[in-house]
Amino acid sequence: MRCALFDVDPAGLVPRLVGLRPYEHHAVKPEHGDDVPVLVLAGGRGTGKSAVLAEVLEAYTERTRRGEARRRTPVALIDCEDVQFAGPPHEESPESWSPVWQALLVLAEQLTEPVKAAGQLTFPPADGGPGRGAGQRLERADGLGAHPA
Repeated sequence: MRCALFDVDPAGLVPRLVGLRPYEHHAVKPEHGDDVPVLVLAGGRGTGKSAVLAEVLEAYTERTRRGEARRRTPVALIDCEDVQFAGPPHEESPESWSPVWQALLVLAEQLTEPVKAAGQLTFPPADGGPGRGAGQRLERADGLGAHPA
């Protein structure tokens, strides 16, 4: 499985989506053009979803001379069994909270961290409820847009 995801020559799935070879961070022609790809891993417990995303994080994170981690591509990882998705925080009404909306907020927070190779993604405002912004265009800080997949 690892070679099908991370191969360099020919480029595996991840380098073709990201536009960078893993660990080396050399450009690869992306298959998606100007649209930013979204890859969702789904499956039952123990199928390796978190392991794949952890490998992507490792492959596209470089260390500065001071040892600080710096991402080279936007990646988000959530554990849907985490306590934050079990119920609303104490200060929030159960009627105005949903686990899906919470997951979207957590994903957006992770994806808006600036990264060296991709700039910074921005999302529509999160006010007005879960339906607001659906189908809107995502914008990168460098002005290039992305349609949500």
